[in-house]
Amino acid sequence: MPAFVELPTGIFTSDGVWFHTSRADLEEFAAPVLERVPLEKLLKDSAAWLRSPGTLALWVLLIGLLTRSWQVAVLAAFTAYAGWSLLAPGLVLRPLVRLASVLGFPLVVGGAFVACLSWLAADDALVKVAVGLLGFVFVRWGLLTRALQPVLDRVVRRMYALPESDQILRALIVRHALALGVSVGDLDAMEKRMMDIGTRHKRNKP
Repeated sequence: MPAFVELPTGIFTSDGVWFHTSRADLEEFAAPVLERVPLEKLLKDSAAWLRSPGTLALWVLLIGLLTRSWQVAVLAAFTAYAGWSLLAPGLVLRPLVRLASVLGFPLVVGGAFVACLSWLAADDALVKVAVGLLGFVFVRWGLLTRALQPVLDRVVRRMYALPESDQILRALIVRHALALGVSVGDLDAMEKRMMDIGTRHKRNKP
């Protein structure tokens, strides 16, 4: 399966993330970065950072279940998800992106939950086990995102000019450019182009 497909309304990745841009636009605005960092990696890392609120919530929930009551664990995970959903698009840092990719990898987070919930079950903490399973399902299946998205989206739109995925991709390109010591094209023009494609995408939605 290809890592992404390019459509008139943007780039759609294999893990279900839309970026309102095209390979041609990225090569025009960020060619020096793409010469050193493959486009597939930029998109994959951007998608991992986009999912980082859910990743953070899962790890906070797991640590909370191991160290606190299940009520505190749930509240902490919920707060972490909501807070980081608002902050993450504007705080893209390459080392943390790599960390989010590792911690969000299904085998890593899934293995951690299996191990810790098994330990809790052996300790007869069955309520915590049930909460952990439900929390894992709610986050991994996107149910938490769907529940909070209507509220969070309104706030995010006021904080950032671009949709979250585009904001993250743009910021990651800038971070790579700074780290590599190269310059990129007119970022304002790139942002406008993303907004134009995003508008086209909205018009084409059923």
